[in-house]
Amino acid sequence: MSLPKSNFHSIYFFFIFSLLIIPEPLTALPGTTSSSTRTSTRRISSATLQRNNPNRTIQDCSDIGSRSNCSSNAKCKWCRSDTVDDFCFSKSEAWRLPSQVFTCD
Repeated sequence: MSLPKSNFHSIYFFFIFSLLIIPEPLTALPGTTSSSTRTSTRRISSATLQRNNPNRTIQDCSDIGSRSNCSSNAKCKWCRSDTVDDFCFSKSEAWRLPSQVFTCD
């Protein structure tokens, strides 16, 4: 007994669609580690690293919260604004900010 063409196409489409949508759960079997799990456990924010590191050196200008600390870092610029909060940016970011909104030291 053969299926009508419309049912065959529906089943075929469902099978192909399910293969495209569900590949991750098939690879995450018990006892295995999926690639997304491995990469997510390796990601640690710079703020966490600085908090846990006794020899803290701020790598990212956006982590600096005060004008004096920002100005003391040669890679950073403190930018003021009447519209949004003042913020520390890297020199390359500060250069691209709109001059109508920000004034950078």
